[in-house]
Amino acid sequence: MKILALTGGPGCGKSTASAYFHAHGWHIIDADAVCHDLYRNPGKDLKEQLTAHWGAEVIAPDGSVNRPALANAVFSGDDKCGVAELNAIVHPVIHREIRARIQKLPQDSVVILDAALLYETGWDSLATDGVIAIWTDLQQQKKRLQERGWDEQQIAGRIAAQISADEKLARAKYGLINTTTVEDLYKQCAIIVETIEHNK
Repeated sequence: MKILALTGGPGCGKSTASAYFHAHGWHIIDADAVCHDLYRNPGKDLKEQLTAHWGAEVIAPDGSVNRPALANAVFSGDDKCGVAELNAIVHPVIHREIRARIQKLPQDSVVILDAALLYETGWDSLATDGVIAIWTDLQQQKKRLQERGWDEQQIAGRIAAQISADEKLARAKYGLINTTTVEDLYKQCAIIVETIEHNK
């Protein structure tokens, strides 16, 4: 089994690259999707930790995490450590679930962990065969996010919440430079596919 990770800042084109690898037959484990699944069906341990910190109201009547209530509890008030506390609770649970999903896949699989916050969470340790980082320049990044309807404050906040695209690229084993066309990005993805599968 080959286990890689794919990361990149908002507007860099990570989803486009991920879709290419998926279409090629590689298994994609989307960290955001794992988080959503866990919020829909949290285990006993996660429920207990969340309610211990923010009260019973963060769990909905159907047993799922009440995301609006949790967000309100985490981001309101004078508690400046709310986000860090939430991450400290949720990220290890996501890490365990990602590992479990990888272990269920066939041994001849190529697996991509798709995670924007890969380095921030330490999940890059799961990528035993290297990290792929997708990069674009800041001007292009902002332009793409504006096209999604984001305002300047949203763009600045999202970009500031992650380590820079430059640092992600510097730390990765493989790089994708997404500054021109989708076709050019696909050509770079194809080179990575050929490199990984040649070394199986």
